[in-house]
Amino acid sequence: MHPRSSNTPRIRYLLLLIQRCWNFSPVIRIQGRSPILWEEPLNENTEDSTLSAQDCLNRGNTFYNQKDYQSAISEYNEAIRLNPDFSEPYNRRGIVKAEIRQHSEALSDFDTAIRLNPDSAEAYSNRGV
Repeated sequence: MHPRSSNTPRIRYLLLLIQRCWNFSPVIRIQGRSPILWEEPLNENTEDSTLSAQDCLNRGNTFYNQKDYQSAISEYNEAIRLNPDFSEPYNRRGIVKAEIRQHSEALSDFDTAIRLNPDSAEAYSNRGV
């Protein structure tokens, strides 16, 4: 038996994952030892109790990179709902709102991000301070 042959199923799985992801920017979340590919938008009926604000932030970033701004905002809103003291979703939502020319709402999000994390240079930069 060749020493690398035991890795063949893993390599095939990785190649399949790369092939599936080639034209799609999913969020891959590691749960235990298994990567989970999230392709479906978050909906209110999600039963996954392990869903975290960080997961929603990551999904929002994926939607933002795909220029799906409304879905990105929905994910950032969910991240904020799950953890209202997490500054990064406010910052990222502010970026999206600035992109879609909702400037007063963007400023409000940047202000909240700064209030929650006064050391966030990115939030200050985004706000233009």
